[in-house]
Amino acid sequence: MGRIDKKLGIALGIVAVVIAVFVIVNVHSPNKLTLWYTNDKITAFLNKVATEYEASTGVDIECKLITDAMYYEKIYKEGKKGPDIFIGRNSDLEKVFTYDLSKDISNKTEILNENNYPKAAIESVGYNEKIWGFPFTFETAVLYYNDKYITKVPSSIDELKEFSSADVVDYDGDNIIEFDVSSLLSTYPFVGDSLTYYDEELGLDYENSEFLAALSYYQNMNETFLIDADKISESVVISDFIGENTAYILGSTNYISRLNKGGEDFSYKISEIPKINDDMDSKPLSVTSALFINKQSGNVAKAIDFAEYISFDKKNEIFEMLGVMPAAYPDKENEDLMAVYEQYNNSRIISKEVENSEILSELEIILRRVWSGENISDVIKEYE
Repeated sequence: MGRIDKKLGIALGIVAVVIAVFVIVNVHSPNKLTLWYTNDKITAFLNKVATEYEASTGVDIECKLITDAMYYEKIYKEGKKGPDIFIGRNSDLEKVFTYDLSKDISNKTEILNENNYPKAAIESVGYNEKIWGFPFTFETAVLYYNDKYITKVPSSIDELKEFSSADVVDYDGDNIIEFDVSSLLSTYPFVGDSLTYYDEELGLDYENSEFLAALSYYQNMNETFLIDADKISESVVISDFIGENTAYILGSTNYISRLNKGGEDFSYKISEIPKINDDMDSKPLSVTSALFINKQSGNVAKAIDFAEYISFDKKNEIFEMLGVMPAAYPDKENEDLMAVYEQYNNSRIISKEVENSEILSELEIILRRVWSGENISDVIKEYE
């Protein structure tokens, strides 16, 4: 009897080990998906979408807000216990690629084409000639104008500087144009087309003659537009525009949802940012968020289906609930939305290299100092 008990004990022990191994290897339940994200502002949207997806598919969805600063490192360390899907920015793609976190979905989906998404959206999630995520939202800069007074959109910033009475009807506001000079998204368009990187190392070529010319033009703009860097802000720009104290504003596509609450008497239109002059073009920056499929997920097919559901099937609700632009084309387009997506397609997609965030912070400071009237050569020398 003792031998039988001993053998039975050994057998049960083996079974327990097998079960434990099975549980560890199969951390992801076949009918459950976990999604990680870092922006609390999208919590309500994700929970709503998750509930609707659960109801239609029977797949249990857990959306988890991660506040850890080392977000991608945490995903890497979690391994198979990590999320099936995680949301990040296209500018973080090098980190995603370095940690080997994302599944290559190049041949795993049929929706990622230019009928459904702008070319810029698809390019933003591309790296090493492969597609690594589903575009979710984007942000770029556009030109807004009060169509109650403006009869003609300028073809260049030069033309805007010559603001003519022939271009307006009964406008008596104080400002021609306003933009937040402390925001790189608002100032980048004036120099974006002239920026070049060194071939041998990541870094901007500040001695490029086209860039220096663009900086000079940008500084001289303040003599016409008289925007006080110490007093201007995003909220001031939007408030002045809604209050009809400025004819044009240049700023983020995220302004749209706030401008739409401007009241019945307020009316505006959206245009692409015009060229600077006959010799210089404008080029805004764009940033895209994306849904990435964790390479360690045990439910890749279902994760892809849910990511598609958020990115494409819920594209209209992205703007309605979040007030930001969906990366996928909305079902209903109008002239303003077409201008936004055209601008997105003509933007400079933010670089995916890790070091680029530092370079852009540096550029933001340079532009702010130049606008404030500091000597361009002296400013540039500090960053050579």
